[in-house]
Amino acid sequence: MRPNDHFLKLLLMICSAIVAISGVSGAYAHPVVFKDAVAITAGNSPMMTDYWLTYGVSSRLAASLRYWSFRSDRASGPGDRTLVFPQANYLIQRWNQRDSQANLYAMGGFGIERQNGISSRAAVGTLEADWESRKYYLAGKHELVRFSKDGTLDYTMIRAGIAPYVADYGALHTWFMLQVERQPETFEKIQITPLLRFFYQNVLWEIGASTSGNWLLNLMVHF
Repeated sequence: MRPNDHFLKLLLMICSAIVAISGVSGAYAHPVVFKDAVAITAGNSPMMTDYWLTYGVSSRLAASLRYWSFRSDRASGPGDRTLVFPQANYLIQRWNQRDSQANLYAMGGFGIERQNGISSRAAVGTLEADWESRKYYLAGKHELVRFSKDGTLDYTMIRAGIAPYVADYGALHTWFMLQVERQPETFEKIQITPLLRFFYQNVLWEIGASTSGNWLLNLMVHF
């Protein structure tokens, strides 16, 4: 295992541990939305596109239709991949405290992967955890994709953030965040991205640029 792999696994373990020991509101960019709510999410960067259309079935379960595309920067890598699949998102546990909240989610989907003009089946499994107060934010997730024709793909993302001020309900919320991504099958290097998150009423948006010079633009709207 490479040193960078140890580093990312340690960060993910720390994130999970904090969620586990926090008796855990600004829970907004979560995979399970309120019952009967609809959320549209668009994640964009030169390396990856990730679009979600999500409907809240209950307080613990949501259904999503997802478009997920990777663009490889490895000359000897597997090439670009595009996945389209329905996905079930389940809230395993929520911990509420007076000033913070933590969540643990499991997600799974099955659909179609297309690469170099050839289509095959793909199954996706995800474990995600987050902890958030009005001042601090910590999250991590790991996604495993298994393809019917050529093995697997691993994607890990970890985030830490701080709010420079505590905003009132209905006001503009701002976060400074650091995002770390690892996807060894397509990314030549670990992607480290400082970013800004803004949240106003029913709209959340994020802008940033990685240390490799790749831009990031994310948008989420609730209805």
